Amino acid sequence: MQKPKQRQTRKRNQKAVSSSAKNRIKKNSGVSGFHQQPESVLHQQGLTILQQGAPLKQVFKFLADQLETLIPNSRVLLGYPDTITTRLTISTGLPTRLTRQVRDLKKTVFQNTFYGEGFSGRGVASIDLQSHPAWKVLGKSLSSNDCRFCHTIPIKDTKDVIVGTISLFTNSKRPPTKSQLSIVASAAQIAGIAIQRQCQNQAIKKLKARLGNEVEEPSQNIREAIRQLQDEIVQRKIMERSLKTSNEKLQNLSNHLENVREEERTRISREIHDELGQMLTTLKMKLAILEERSLDEGFPIQDDIQIMMRLVETTLETVRRISTELRPGILDVLGLSEALEWQAQEFQEQTKIKMRCDIQALPENLGKDISTACFRICQEALTNVARHAKASRVTICLRHSQGKLELIVRDNGKGITNEQLSRLTSLGLIGMRERAQNLGGDLNIERAEEKGTEVSFSFPLELAP
Repeated sequence: MQKPKQRQTRKRNQKAVSSSAKNRIKKNSGVSGFHQQPESVLHQQGLTILQQGAPLKQVFKFLADQLETLIPNSRVLLGYPDTITTRLTISTGLPTRLTRQVRDLKKTVFQNTFYGEGFSGRGVASIDLQSHPAWKVLGKSLSSNDCRFCHTIPIKDTKDVIVGTISLFTNSKRPPTKSQLSIVASAAQIAGIAIQRQCQNQAIKKLKARLGNEVEEPSQNIREAIRQLQDEIVQRKIMERSLKTSNEKLQNLSNHLENVREEERTRISREIHDELGQMLTTLKMKLAILEERSLDEGFPIQDDIQIMMRLVETTLETVRRISTELRPGILDVLGLSEALEWQAQEFQEQTKIKMRCDIQALPENLGKDISTACFRICQEALTNVARHAKASRVTICLRHSQGKLELIVRDNGKGITNEQLSRLTSLGLIGMRERAQNLGGDLNIERAEEKGTEVSFSFPLELAP
């Protein structure tokens, strides 16, 4: 048993931890030349408190105080309705009687009171305190002018199970804003880690009690190892969540950039064809009229007009070529099969490399995204052949069988090397892989069995949008 002096020393250390963390939030958010978001500062200071060994109650009190400061016009209540271990509720600005009543609720009653059985655990559960049956008794101690609605955000453990709640009591029916939800999410993550650590500590205590005198009291080195292991688990969980979030953001950014690029190509193609093409056509018609009139009146300007006519025709042909390169109209009008055959013919005329096409008929309901991805992957593969392969023959195969679409581009050139495949600066190869991954397909680039390079893209049609 600890002596009274030791308990007093521990309480002073815990108060110092909470006080120093609160002060650092205010200081770090205003560092000269660098501005951190409130949720980032709250997250960092919460981790500091966890690493210094603060108990669950102290962590809840710190989070409640910070949430009430960062989210104005709200009252905050953090709940941990465990039926076996310690029940804990911490609130700011709410009546003590209400806090005690919530703490005494059974776990199932607690769930029905704050979010109900049908809540999926995603987003916010909002409750009108004046009309909800469970709050007829609990709500008597609340002021209807200040606390009319309760917005609850779940606290989850690493297995995505709800283990507690953060509730904001306000007078507004509107749920928290996106920035406020980000702050609450950071607090919920810290609270979830603290609850999980509390469960681990209680499991260790139960194990020690069950063993009793059969095992000696753990030495200082073992306790330190356990503490370091817990800290490492916390850090790894945080790193895993951060990495998952970063990957999702990068994937979303890649999808967004790809859609923006295709939309921009389509828009530019349409503008060049419709606006510039129409103006040049009109100019050609007017020049033709001018030529007829000059013949009647005997003006010797036919040669100049002929030169201008040829210039206009060349310009029109250039416009059609640029428009086709940006977004081939045949892809939208006739479909992927005809577009690939057209691309092969154009490539053969430009490079004098022999082309062979083995293209099967495709379903009529093939999505636009799939057609675009296949066409662009084939286009990039042919570009690489022209630049690097030194090939004399290229084969394009497009097959549809067993619910799968497969595109193969094979050449007889010098073949790609492993160094080229792994090179980070090969933006063309990276772009092809990104297109395939965005659709849930597979892209494989390798040296052919005899010689040359083979690019294959496969996509399960059941995933088609």
